[in-house]
Amino acid sequence: MRGLTQSDFTILEDGKARPIVAFVPVELAEATQEQTSAAWVRDVAPDVITNRARPEGRLVVIMFDWSIRFEDQLLAQRIGKAAVDQLGPDDLAAVVFTSAFANSGMPQNFTADRARLQAAINQPFAVALHNPPYGPGHDPRNGNGVMIDDPEGYESGDCHCRVCVPETISRVADAVRDVQGRRKTLLFIGTYFRTNEPLSGPQSRQGPQFKPGLNGRQVIYPGECSAQVTSAREKMQRATSLANLTIHTIDPVGVETDMNSPMGGSGVALRERQDELRALAQGRT
Repeated sequence: MRGLTQSDFTILEDGKARPIVAFVPVELAEATQEQTSAAWVRDVAPDVITNRARPEGRLVVIMFDWSIRFEDQLLAQRIGKAAVDQLGPDDLAAVVFTSAFANSGMPQNFTADRARLQAAINQPFAVALHNPPYGPGHDPRNGNGVMIDDPEGYESGDCHCRVCVPETISRVADAVRDVQGRRKTLLFIGTYFRTNEPLSGPQSRQGPQFKPGLNGRQVIYPGECSAQVTSAREKMQRATSLANLTIHTIDPVGVETDMNSPMGGSGVALRERQDELRALAQGRT
């Protein structure tokens, strides 16, 4: 919507009007559709480029989370490629991964080169393991055989309590904080995100089926991750606020049923998962 001025906006805090101390209109260039050119032309990097880019374009970070399962990987990559296809002529995008594994994927720094972005998205990357359907490592919530293993990160060596995710988002926010004049967006592609943990542990881990020593394994960890998750979440919220970074969450599971749920088909766990994805998003889910 073009032509808006500072006088067209009102800021209310707790119902009270606040002055607008800064206003900068952002005019994004329209994406041109070349009907006479071959489709591949827009995806090929030009032979000569300039570093005098217009400052009004967008910064888009495409983030693939550790929680993506093998069966959801193809759709996750399609989501990332769809985002690249929607980039405008002055937009820059990057591809990052929350997993610290060496085979988690090769990140791509900000670029307008669609071929580089597509290559980073198309490469195989580490995916979430399935919880065993039976045996000592079986999680009582795994009723469909395709539940992600250790979603809370109690036994994860590289992402304990799954705080590597908000930490990665914080680093992205810090990296773009001082960029002026560009809309900054992070597309979080994943199936699970931890926003908090009460001292009693996750609600989905409560009940008679979760008892210490079940199958010879400690399966409930009351409050183990409470402080770590809270601290990482609060740091992430401060960082994204200071950077004016908007987060959109996109779930590659698609239409969720008891049979394909990454949380094993448990109703309580399903609601927790969806609520936390919504809580992460400062934009759309």
